[in-house]
Amino acid sequence: MKIILNIAVSSDGFIADKDGGIGWLPEIDEELNEQTKFQEFMDSVSIILMGSKTYEQILSFNVPWPYAGKKTYVFSSRQHESRPEVEFTKENVGQTIKRIRSHDPEIKAWLIGGAELAKSFFENDLVDEVVLSVIPVKLEEGIKLAIPEDKMILKEKNAICKGIVQEFYVRCKK
Repeated sequence: MKIILNIAVSSDGFIADKDGGIGWLPEIDEELNEQTKFQEFMDSVSIILMGSKTYEQILSFNVPWPYAGKKTYVFSSRQHESRPEVEFTKENVGQTIKRIRSHDPEIKAWLIGGAELAKSFFENDLVDEVVLSVIPVKLEEGIKLAIPEDKMILKEKNAICKGIVQEFYVRCKK
């Protein structure tokens, strides 16, 4: 199983503002979608992994579920209303990933976030790749994403449209 954290960050390393908002992100138009290869990435993953705050934020957009056709695991200690294709788990990340791997070890998963869940995945050495889309906006405060330098190494960095820089990290070999 390959787990990829693919996420946008501000130029100063935040994934959300101090209120958890993402209104600072650029609108995804055809050019941005093409240059980030986001649709290609989406087509390559079968599983979505997210924390409960990310899940609740997505629901707050009042749009159809954007990950239809993909099994979604939401890590949460709280109770949520059930929905098709979404499994809520109170297990730790290691237990859940072990369970998923037992069904399909070759599957590819997108770790959406948030920062707390990403930290837990890094601590359990479960992240294989990171794709950061660095947006040219400074937030100065908010929810910070930390990429552990002892676990990930920068492989590639590309400037794309709208001043965005994409950084590609891979897991350090042990």
